[in-house]
Amino acid sequence: MLLRWPVRRTGARYPASIEKGTTLLASILAGADFVDLYFGSYEGFNATSPEQVLIDHEIAGYANRYAQGIEVDPASLSLDLMEAVGPGGSYLKNPRALRDTMAMMGREWYLPALFDRRTPDGPDRPEEDLLQMAHEAVARILREHEPTPLDPGLLKEMKVILEAIRKEENGSPAAI
Repeated sequence: MLLRWPVRRTGARYPASIEKGTTLLASILAGADFVDLYFGSYEGFNATSPEQVLIDHEIAGYANRYAQGIEVDPASLSLDLMEAVGPGGSYLKNPRALRDTMAMMGREWYLPALFDRRTPDGPDRPEEDLLQMAHEAVARILREHEPTPLDPGLLKEMKVILEAIRKEENGSPAAI
């Protein structure tokens, strides 16, 4: 169940996400190997939400994909095919052009899990905004996700450690 706590909301939420994205991208491009994006935070770091965690995850996905760059070489550009077609020929009529293009798109495009990249006025475009889509994604994750169980040996070790802490703190095996 999602908590619906009252939170002061301002119009700054989306600009703050853009600022997070540009800051993250600049850090990644500068070579940082760790960037604290404060996943899930908003309202000047005074609030957090699971929806904002998913939005921030999308931002990080875009930034990481951008930082990887794109492959540009004779094979990725299908230069041999362009040369074979020659001036005045139709590159687009060649079946290999479509195969090469689709292969390149599969490698080079970032396909977000949350952001909707369909045209704003398309017939299949939902009327939901980003926050609503994030809210529904959080609800789906909470409903469907099955966490990987911990190793039984690790659980046993954790119980031993917790029991030692309980005895040290209280002198008895009371719950922490």
